[in-house]
Amino acid sequence: MEDFSALRYMWAQAQTLGMVTPIDLIPQLADPKDLYRLLRPVSARTAHTDDLHETVEA
Repeated sequence: MEDFSALRYMWAQAQTLGMVTPIDLIPQLADPKDLYRLLRPVSARTAHTDDLHETVEA
Protein backbone atom coordinates (compact mmCIF):
# COMPACT_ATOMS: atom_id res chain seq x y z
CA MET A 1 0.00 0.00 0.00
CA GLU A 2 2.91 2.33 0.68
CA ASP A 3 4.18 1.98 -2.91
CA PHE A 4 0.76 2.88 -4.33
CA SER A 5 0.52 5.93 -2.07
CA ALA A 6 4.00 7.06 -3.13
CA LEU A 7 3.17 6.60 -6.82
CA ARG A 8 -0.09 8.49 -6.40
CA TYR A 9 1.74 11.35 -4.67
CA MET A 10 4.43 11.46 -7.36
CA TRP A 11 1.75 11.43 -10.09
CA ALA A 12 -0.07 14.35 -8.47
CA GLN A 13 3.18 16.32 -8.14
CA ALA A 14 4.15 15.62 -11.76
CA GLN A 15 0.71 16.80 -12.92
CA THR A 16 1.05 19.96 -10.84
CA LEU A 17 4.45 20.72 -12.40
CA GLY A 18 3.21 19.97 -15.93
CA MET A 19 5.53 17.01 -16.36
CA VAL A 20 2.83 14.59 -17.52
CA THR A 21 2.68 13.76 -21.23
CA PRO A 22 0.27 11.11 -22.52
CA ILE A 23 1.82 8.46 -24.77
CA ASP A 24 0.36 5.74 -26.98
CA LEU A 25 1.09 2.32 -25.53
CA ILE A 26 -1.01 0.33 -27.97
CA PRO A 27 0.26 0.32 -31.57
CA GLN A 28 -2.07 0.92 -34.50
CA LEU A 29 -2.10 -2.35 -36.46
CA ALA A 30 -3.49 -2.94 -39.94
CA ASP A 31 -4.78 -6.32 -38.73
CA PRO A 32 -5.52 -6.25 -34.97
CA LYS A 33 -5.83 -10.05 -34.92
CA ASP A 34 -2.18 -10.45 -36.03
CA LEU A 35 -0.58 -9.66 -32.67
CA TYR A 36 2.87 -10.97 -33.64
CA ARG A 37 3.27 -8.80 -36.76
CA LEU A 38 5.41 -6.23 -34.97
CA LEU A 39 7.65 -8.93 -33.49
CA ARG A 40 8.42 -10.68 -36.78
CA PRO A 41 11.43 -9.37 -38.71
CA VAL A 42 10.60 -7.57 -41.96
CA SER A 43 12.16 -10.35 -44.06
CA ALA A 44 9.94 -12.94 -42.36
CA ARG A 45 6.89 -10.76 -42.98
CA THR A 46 7.58 -10.47 -46.70
CA ALA A 47 8.42 -14.19 -46.95
CA HIS A 48 5.14 -15.01 -45.23
CA THR A 49 3.12 -12.84 -47.60
CA ASP A 50 5.00 -14.24 -50.62
CA ASP A 51 4.12 -17.79 -49.53
CA LEU A 52 0.53 -16.72 -49.07
CA HIS A 53 0.35 -15.24 -52.58
CA GLU A 54 1.84 -18.42 -54.09
CA THR A 55 -0.75 -20.53 -52.27
CA VAL A 56 -3.62 -18.33 -53.46
CA GLU A 57 -2.38 -18.33 -57.08
CA ALA A 58 -1.98 -22.14 -57.18
